[in-house]
Amino acid sequence: MKKRMIAASLSLALAASMLTACGSDDDTLEVSSAETETSESEDSGIPQEAYDDVVAYLTDLSVKAEDVVYTVNGVDITAAEYFYWITYEAYSYSYTYYYSYYSYPDLTAELEDGTTMADYVLEDAYYYATLNAAVYSKALEAGVTLSDEYQESYDSYIPDSITSLGEDLWDEAVAAGTVDEDEYDEDEKAAWIEEHGTEEMNMSLLYYGTTREGLEEMYLRNYYYQQYENILFGEGGEYEITDEDIEHYIEEQEVRACRYILFGDSSSYEDLTDEEKAAYLEQAEACYAELSSLSGDELDEAISAYTADNPDGNTTGELVYDSSDTVLEDFETLLESLDEGGIGMTGETEDGYYVVIRDSVTADTGFSNSYTVKEECIDAAYQELIAQWVSETEVVDTGALDDFSVTDFMIALDALRDVIDGVESEE
Repeated sequence: MKKRMIAASLSLALAASMLTACGSDDDTLEVSSAETETSESEDSGIPQEAYDDVVAYLTDLSVKAEDVVYTVNGVDITAAEYFYWITYEAYSYSYTYYYSYYSYPDLTAELEDGTTMADYVLEDAYYYATLNAAVYSKALEAGVTLSDEYQESYDSYIPDSITSLGEDLWDEAVAAGTVDEDEYDEDEKAAWIEEHGTEEMNMSLLYYGTTREGLEEMYLRNYYYQQYENILFGEGGEYEITDEDIEHYIEEQEVRACRYILFGDSSSYEDLTDEEKAAYLEQAEACYAELSSLSGDELDEAISAYTADNPDGNTTGELVYDSSDTVLEDFETLLESLDEGGIGMTGETEDGYYVVIRDSVTADTGFSNSYTVKEECIDAAYQELIAQWVSETEVVDTGALDDFSVTDFMIALDALRDVIDGVESEE
């Protein structure tokens, strides 16, 4: 499955990290005064310099947050925004690596060719920051402005996110007994939530080596990214997607959809006895024979009944995938041999025996990532168009990062994160 480069990937990272909710309005995100900042810094052990300018702190004062590191078609990319992309890509890479190898990579370790994984992270950060800015510049050139819906979403996301963070902290404090909610009226509770949500946000920004302004720059461009996609590929748009486009996408990407019933155990089938496996085979054959004689509502009811009647004996599910996904070979081979509406049964697989019902694929068919076939078709077309724009961009390097070392940056960031993690563990 091709990931949606901006919208989905950012949502994934932000939802899974400390930046689940990020940003605030001018009055709440920034700490109210230098005196308060100093006090917070002294209490937490976090250097005041990190609060003053985390970008400068992490680069030994060689780069400041507001410094423009390069421009894309005249759009400024500040160090704060660029460093967010670096930390996001590092997170994304580590997240993927962990779920493949169950350990986190050392991004600063030197490879055989003298580079580090951090160097590859930097390449990706540069690409996505450039991509985001290229789309933004194209949208502005076309006279695009955010719709009322998008503008409202952008404006409200920041304060709502601060509140969400604060509410989570409030619930945790109440559950831990460090806050007695009976001692707070509604106004005092709201003030507590705002204060602690703001503190959590400040910590999150430090954790990701960026600033509110850098994060807001990225978010604004992301909203334009989505708005421009709607304009170009929506109804009446220059690149409006047709039924023929969707049919071509389904065929080209080999999109397949089915329902299935598994007779076996996908987690420990190999540990079953021969008798247990034989029992699953007998159940699968009986199921296949029964379903093959049914259609329509009767078929749907029978499929549901298998799970309802035998919750421990089999598993039903739905699967929509394309050529980029990995599927059990026997399962995929069987599905390819079936016409839409056809029913088949695999041989013995590593999970057991699958009875498969091939379903039709339409524009509204949904993948496991919650996007429909039509949305994925639009995204693929958008990415092709964006790739062309990126190839045509005029990039001007300001030289601000001539002496920048991404490895040194990651080492400094890890050290700062260790301090932040220590602060949070004490709270």
